[in-house]
Amino acid sequence: MAYPAVKGAPGEAAHEAPTTRAFLVKWIATTNHKDIGILYIVFAFAFFVLGGILAMFMRTELAAPGPTLLTEDTYSRFFSTHGTTMIFLFIIPVFVGFGNYFVPLMIGAKDMAYPR
Repeated sequence: MAYPAVKGAPGEAAHEAPTTRAFLVKWIATTNHKDIGILYIVFAFAFFVLGGILAMFMRTELAAPGPTLLTEDTYSRFFSTHGTTMIFLFIIPVFVGFGNYFVPLMIGAKDMAYPR
């Protein structure tokens, strides 16, 4: 849904209100350290949910004796995927995200040096 053009002062070119596509492009192409930190943290928490779903399947399997929901092979795969997801796709990216967000603020830097 596009917004109608906004008229500026006389002599200025009219500009359109931001669209969803412009919003996504701004977030994906940003070099602002705070926005990049937020992207890391959102990415990490999305995989935290995935790892939590795997953990719920494993806990459900362990609630009763014997194989009930998952086979032994599937349980082993869920266990390995859960561990890998939580270490490499949650813990490390969330710390990197907090570091990207807070370190420039703590050292007093205006911005981080990112290639353009």
